[in-house]
Amino acid sequence: MSTEITSVPGLKLKQPKAFYFIFFLELWERFGYYGMQALLVLYMSKVFLFSDDAAYETFAVFSALAYLTPMLGGYVGDQLLGYRRSLLLGGILLTIGYVLLAIPNDKNFFYLGLCMICVGNGLFKPNTNSLLGKVYGHNDPRLESGFTLFYMGINIGSLLAMSSVGYVQEAWGWPVAFGLSAVGLILGLSIFLTFAGIIKNVGSKPDLHPLNKSILPKFIPGLLLTIGLVYVLLHEIVIANIVLSFADLIVAVIFAYLLMRTQGEERRKLLASLILILLSITFFALYWQMPMSINLFTERNVEHQLFGFYIPTASFQSFNPFWIFILSPILSIAYQKTAVRGVNPSIPTKFALGLIMIGLSFLILKMSTFYADQASQVSSWWVILSYLLGALGELLVSAIGLAMITKLAPPRLLGFMMGTWFLGTAAGAAFGGQIAKLASIPEHLVDPSQSLNIYGNVFLQYGLFSIVIGIIALFFVNKICNLMGEKKVSREKPLTDI
Repeated sequence: MSTEITSVPGLKLKQPKAFYFIFFLELWERFGYYGMQALLVLYMSKVFLFSDDAAYETFAVFSALAYLTPMLGGYVGDQLLGYRRSLLLGGILLTIGYVLLAIPNDKNFFYLGLCMICVGNGLFKPNTNSLLGKVYGHNDPRLESGFTLFYMGINIGSLLAMSSVGYVQEAWGWPVAFGLSAVGLILGLSIFLTFAGIIKNVGSKPDLHPLNKSILPKFIPGLLLTIGLVYVLLHEIVIANIVLSFADLIVAVIFAYLLMRTQGEERRKLLASLILILLSITFFALYWQMPMSINLFTERNVEHQLFGFYIPTASFQSFNPFWIFILSPILSIAYQKTAVRGVNPSIPTKFALGLIMIGLSFLILKMSTFYADQASQVSSWWVILSYLLGALGELLVSAIGLAMITKLAPPRLLGFMMGTWFLGTAAGAAFGGQIAKLASIPEHLVDPSQSLNIYGNVFLQYGLFSIVIGIIALFFVNKICNLMGEKKVSREKPLTDI
């Protein structure tokens, strides 16, 4: 565990050893999740013959629930099992979920697999991030660069998965492709069990004590009940959206209660967190278009050749993690260099720029429709450029968001705040599913020129909306920074020992 660190010119900030362990654990877990995610809408459309609306709604509710359950998983990690036991259990449930998806042409196993993945992600995701946050000391200048590199690990996993899963599916079928996700989880859990000693002194209070077996008679039924509830909600989309809205309301009430019970700096930081989480919902609503509307746009109106090589539809999504892999170390170095000079752009500034970047990525897709060929197909390079801008936006919002929560949350509320951040992701997924329906192509419409026109008009709306929100956010950067208590660090301020 690091002691308090400020900044000094010329300092080389090496990451803690535990960082690398958590980095590779997350890499392989995300390999499994993003491989599955790249296939899901295509699988529902082609195997179960879902309409665009039905596929978008099911995917959106699944994704929202997968990022809502971290609210519960964060509590379990904070108060019941600890971070390490929670993410181990989550990894096991995720593996079971991918195996169930690999069972061909059975909707019951399909939905049960999605349930296991939702609950498994809820236990794994917040506790991995909380565990990483515990690795760093107070005001550690490595925090933002560490979370940016950590985000690179996430995207190495998704790059490996998405770039291969499309080819695997076309060569060997859907069961083998989903089975590949299970392999990723098995590798991740193997790393965890082999090298867990590295983090034996890191974690929440339950991590540092033997398991309290008295909680199991309540925890196990609660776990089974959650799985059953998710199963029902995936079948009842309207009810699911009501439940998601109710969950948002409950968290808003809890947040209001916390704001009333706190004061001074702690209250201001909680309020700043809430504002940034609300901004992130707009970003994530557009981010989730990649596996939804952009995915089917690629299937229907994008050329699949690049340098003479064929690219399956699912594998186009690999360009998002590819660009993140390229951009992450560049931004990490930039953050460190600007941090030691006291000129690192503020977190609110990065959020606003991230919204503008993802808005521009959709304007690029709109522009592509003006250069379609006679078959109404656009060059794959337009999609690749769009993913570049979207990836930059993602690094400015999603990666920095994890560091923001770690930085602003009171230690006793870290798990809850991590869960709240992922609730914002869930709300973004639900919102994204609704706006994706604007790009739904009627089942009777088979003319690619008409689908091209629909996608182009909707992508223009997405882009302008996000850019406007980003510009408005820029005007409030100073006020949010004041709430956060952010001040530039003097270049002459000495560095305490690491």
